[in-house]
Parts: sequence; C-alpha cells; structure tokens
Amino acid sequence: MGWRILATVATLSILVSGCVVDIPIEKETKVFTIEGSATLHAAGARVFGEIVRPYKVTKTIDKRDLSTVRLKRFVLELTPDAQGPGDTDDLAFVESAVLLIESLDPDADLPVKEIAWFDLLADAPEAPSKLVFDVDRTIELKPYFRTGFRLSSECTHLIPPDDVSVIGRAKFHGEHVVF
Repeated sequence: MGWRILATVATLSILVSGCVVDIPIEKETKVFTIEGSATLHAAGARVFGEIVRPYKVTKTIDKRDLSTVRLKRFVLELTPDAQGPGDTDDLAFVESAVLLIESLDPDADLPVKEIAWFDLLADAPEAPSKLVFDVDRTIELKPYFRTGFRLSSECTHLIPPDDVSVIGRAKFHGEHVVF
C-alpha cells in the first residue's frame, strides 16, 4: 500500500512541475555552387560574398508550441553536384564565414543576428569535405521561428581552382514544457 502512495505522489509531482521534451529541428539549404577559376586561384584572388544559398523558413511554430529554440549545430558540406571525373574538391579555400538569421516579418523589430561562424585561422582543417561552424547557443531563436526567418551567410574566401558545390545543414534544439 505504501508504494502506491509513493508512486501517486511522484506522478503528481511530475505532472505539477512539468516535463521538458526535447524537439530536434533540422533545416537544410539548397545546393550552392561557387564558381572556380584555376588562374584566379593561382593568383590568390579573394572574394567576399555568400557561401550558402539563402534559405527561407516560413512561420513554423505557434507561441505555445515551444518554450525555447536555439541553434545547436551548423555544418557546411561538399556535394558532388560540381565534381567532374577525377575532381577532388575540398573546402580549404574558405577563410571565414558567418551564418546570419533575420526575420521575414519587417514589423517584428527583430535584428539580424550572427548565430554561427567559421574562421580558418582558428579551425584550420587540412582538406575538409565539411566545415563545422562554431555556434552561439545562448541566442534565443523562438521569435524568428514564430515570424519565419531567412538564413544567409557572409564569407571571405579564395577563388577555388574549379567549381565547388556546397550545402548547409542546421540543427536547432527546441524545448517544450508539458504540464
């Protein structure tokens, strides 16, 4: 009889205090091709521009659905789309990059924020097929999910020796409190 009372009290305390449910949210950009040139690469030509195709996410949550959303991981990966026979692409030409988030609602008064970045000097992989960005996990992204958002990038890189195609993969972490 005593264990039933203990089980009932434990169940009631969980129901009253709530339970946190982790919700993974994954988004993927479309393939983006960076135009290459063997001549410009050999000359050390640099470019400032985008490294991922801008990606829009329409309103995805209701304010009651999630209590918090944060970026957990962002990876830039090679795709085979621009690889020809015998071609060995890598991402060693990328010097630095920043991932930005901005609201799709101009009346939302949400600033454009840098949420992830890559710096060759700090992260220096040798001939990578993917770049793992550092992420600011303290930035609350729930308002951007509520209004819809656009992911974009700014990047400084050498011109690659030939065309290179990439895709961006973002993993967000949402929490929902159940009472």
